[in-house]
Amino acid sequence: PHATGNPRHHGIFMDSHLGQKSCRTRQANTHPVHTVWGLRVGWVRAHPDIVERLAAVKSGEDLGTSLLAQLLAAQLLPQIERARDERHAVLSESRRAALSALAEKLPEWQPQIPTGGASLWVRLPVARATAFVQHAERKGIKVLPGSTCSSTDQLDDHLRLAFAGPLELTLRGITLLSDAWRRFETA
Repeated sequence: PHATGNPRHHGIFMDSHLGQKSCRTRQANTHPVHTVWGLRVGWVRAHPDIVERLAAVKSGEDLGTSLLAQLLAAQLLPQIERARDERHAVLSESRRAALSALAEKLPEWQPQIPTGGASLWVRLPVARATAFVQHAERKGIKVLPGSTCSSTDQLDDHLRLAFAGPLELTLRGITLLSDAWRRFETA
């Protein structure tokens, strides 16, 4: 299928080919259920015949959505606003604490302050992120070099640091990164 986003709608418009017949799906989308990692609820607006054919294709592709997942989503959806607000508060505090720890322990690193998401994009003072990541991994610390996120293998002066996990682990990780960075600089 070919999908194109439409900025005026919160959905995806698709041209699908089901069997020998071609159909035009009006709108399809999925929504993450923030209270359960990995659970998504999807919907399609189309003629009932098309929805029936899409459901048949989906069930053949992924063996359908389990009844338990459907029941869980139905129970959680009425609480989605509260869950989103709670998650936002947790991520905001984690981001604030991670930025503070970086400023204290690694002042030469330059984090970009994200407006959303669950990770920091940090510029290193030298373009050696890949070498530093390898050094850190030998010490048991795992981070992502910026080049991994680049289609042109650039950005070797950046790291991607996640802060979505437990706050104490994020702060411990920054302390370990600081220690590893000091050893890396003198190596």
